[in-house]
Amino acid sequence: MLNKYWFNLLASTVILYWVTLYNGFPVIYNDTATYLKSGFELSTPMDRPITYGLFILLSSCFKLSIFLIPLFQNLLLSWLLLECFVRCLGQAKLNYYLLTLVPLAAFTGLCWVSNQIFADLFTSFIFLSAFLVLTFKEGSKKNLALFYFVFLWSVGSHLSHITITQLFLLGSLPVAGWLLPKDDGIEKSVVWKRGAALVVLGLSCILIMGSAISKSKPIFFTGKLCENGILKKYLDENCGTSAYMLCAIKDELTYSAVFFVWEKEGATEKLGGWKAVKDEYKKIDNAILKDPKYLKMLAVESVKSSLRQFTMNNIGEGNHHLQKDSNNAVTVVKYFPREAGLFLGATQNNAGINTDFFNPFYSICYLLFAVLFVVLFVRKTVLKQFDSIYLLSIMIVFGICFNNIMNASLANAINRFGVRVIWLMAFAALLMLVEV
Repeated sequence: MLNKYWFNLLASTVILYWVTLYNGFPVIYNDTATYLKSGFELSTPMDRPITYGLFILLSSCFKLSIFLIPLFQNLLLSWLLLECFVRCLGQAKLNYYLLTLVPLAAFTGLCWVSNQIFADLFTSFIFLSAFLVLTFKEGSKKNLALFYFVFLWSVGSHLSHITITQLFLLGSLPVAGWLLPKDDGIEKSVVWKRGAALVVLGLSCILIMGSAISKSKPIFFTGKLCENGILKKYLDENCGTSAYMLCAIKDELTYSAVFFVWEKEGATEKLGGWKAVKDEYKKIDNAILKDPKYLKMLAVESVKSSLRQFTMNNIGEGNHHLQKDSNNAVTVVKYFPREAGLFLGATQNNAGINTDFFNPFYSICYLLFAVLFVVLFVRKTVLKQFDSIYLLSIMIVFGICFNNIMNASLANAINRFGVRVIWLMAFAALLMLVEV
């Protein structure tokens, strides 16, 4: 059994690695340079924690090769998926693991996330590792400690994770407390103790990223207020009595949150950058949040953005061709000079990623997986099969929902927030299919 386990682990890692091989290089995102600098210079950026930067440092074997980063990401992903598979279906069905893994790699955007130098993959790790902690019953205690560690590291890898994690646990723990004692014989007190430990670990990440949250929260939230039109309405009504810097450009504020925060022509850069505008943005945010009229607008816009986020699961966002003098290109070549030729020859930087083919294909697959998930989940409910797969399916639904709702409501609705978790639904559907 041990040999079969390791074969499946290594084989699935190679299968998941196909996007790096297809591209000829790990996929680079707009913010990849920031993470590389964070890890190799051991510095905490203003708008994110250092956690993923440290992962880059370690997984690249201290700049030995950039190709090792997605390799280790896929190895960690394979391990979590394999552990969930064994936990749900048992060692006896290991022969079916690769039959579950291959559709994930081929028919979802998972591999575009796992082969990208970016922290988004770790969002899904939160949900998978939490499930493995709660359902741990037998085996080495070292494994349980590893599940806790992966959970902690994953929560600490992105600013959005703290809120998402706490809401996810709030929804998942009562279900686990009801189901696990009946199905697996795990004492309810044990479930709640582990759940409390996860809550504490999740909240402890505030210590890691508290500084980054305080610096970036007003920027991102004000950007969201610009995108949904509330910021302009507030300024139209208050610029006569308040001397905000934004008043001078309020008629321009009709663009997206991404443009507002990051682009040179956006409000934040026009007004002097993050440090110059942070206090003003914070003051405006507080005033809006205290006014019931604007809170009602926020609620309505949150629903709209959240619904839109559920339809946004395309790959390729932020993975455009990189000019030789771009920040990403310069940074990649700086830290991995021996692989500069491979970087310049990557599909991403030449023909480009064929999103016109992949995205329509994945959209059809997601729809089919959604139908399969609903049919099999309803079947299990009718048959009262309230087992580990049932719990994992519920936890995945909570994870996807809170990921989409919180990001769409507080930041922006963009494809990368959707694609990083939507594949989990397909994983749950495939597990239920193998069980049948």
